[in-house]
Amino acid sequence: MPMSSSPQSPQVEPVASSSQHVDENKLPSGQCRYILLNPEIKGQRCACVGFTINRSLPGVTCDCGHLSCYHIQSSEPPPDKNEVDILRRRIKLLEDQLDRENDAGLGSALGTVVRRLGYLEEQVEKNKDETSQEMKDCYRNVDRMWQSVAQLEKRQAGYEDRLIMFDERLDGHDDTLHGLGDRLMEYDEASMVLEERIDALEEEDGRSSQPFPFEKDTNAYKRCLSRGCHQMIAVRGTDGESFVKAVNKAFGSLLRGREWVPLQARLCDAATLQGLPMLRPLDPTLIGANYDLNFIRRYCAVCCPNGKVESMYIAMLSDTFSWQFLRRSPCYLEGLEECWAYDPLLDPDDNFEDGSSDVGDRRSAGEIVPPLPSLKRPASEMSRTASLSSASTNEGNDSSRQKLPRTTCIQAAMEVRRRGVETV
Repeated sequence: MPMSSSPQSPQVEPVASSSQHVDENKLPSGQCRYILLNPEIKGQRCACVGFTINRSLPGVTCDCGHLSCYHIQSSEPPPDKNEVDILRRRIKLLEDQLDRENDAGLGSALGTVVRRLGYLEEQVEKNKDETSQEMKDCYRNVDRMWQSVAQLEKRQAGYEDRLIMFDERLDGHDDTLHGLGDRLMEYDEASMVLEERIDALEEEDGRSSQPFPFEKDTNAYKRCLSRGCHQMIAVRGTDGESFVKAVNKAFGSLLRGREWVPLQARLCDAATLQGLPMLRPLDPTLIGANYDLNFIRRYCAVCCPNGKVESMYIAMLSDTFSWQFLRRSPCYLEGLEECWAYDPLLDPDDNFEDGSSDVGDRRSAGEIVPPLPSLKRPASEMSRTASLSSASTNEGNDSSRQKLPRTTCIQAAMEVRRRGVETV
């Protein structure tokens, strides 16, 4: 019967399936004569006794894993003793005939035939011995294979036991993670309550601590207006280079070559502050991008309902303006010098008459109120807070809301109004 090849025999790797038709009538049907590359037993041949095409692989490959070229064309049964006896008798008759016809010159030819027949007979006996040895080697290989299978089954049983143990440990970890998830949900709910309380306290403190630009008719707004911090500029183009050139030209006397970035603006939807732009620093990943019209409309500008840019704000990247610096800057709009009189809200510690102080020692013009005290509750008060029950939520439907990161008041933002961008 056909036997599988040993593990050391080369395996045919599958290739792309082919629709090539193979004429099976021309394929061999005899035994496989492939010599196995087994270092322990040299000269061992494949134990396949008949070619059977493997239809799962392309080409003409036998189930034993070897190509058809290694198989004998036809399966011939080994000669038995009767055929050998008949052959010997025929050889004897031929020898007698050779003796009789020796005088006629046929003796040498018949002697050659006899020698060749003797050689063939020796080859037949030798092949029978080799076949027998190959069968014994094949059985030994099969026995080794079954021993390996038994060892693998034992190892598989051990692996299954370890997998069961790991599964039980994972179940325990899963329960622990569920408990931690419930506790995190409780903490999240508690943090939401705390943030809502902080928001309420900040709203009660007043609008001056919010990241809004200075309101009109205030001294701070008039000071910025008098020094050119609020301008309407014309940008001749929709590309980023035109916008940067226009800003540098308009605010060059204030910037003095220092780097600046546009601020992100969004209209406030609170009832008491509705319509005021809320400012926050530009996302670090967007700094240095191409500040063209599409970028400004998407991230920075306050736009009209028709899509035109109404206003936008910029700030220096790593520096700030102080009121002392702005007071010494060239006047941009006349008639507003009264706003530079001493204001306890804007100048609590500044002496405007003292001009010897270093500008870098002055605080930013955006710092108009002292910082709020810490609004965190002590642990004793938090312990008296009612325990929040954890509600199980469906996966992907997280009820916890994300709070935006808190930002400080934008330091001395400069307002830029684009004009003529859509038409130039």
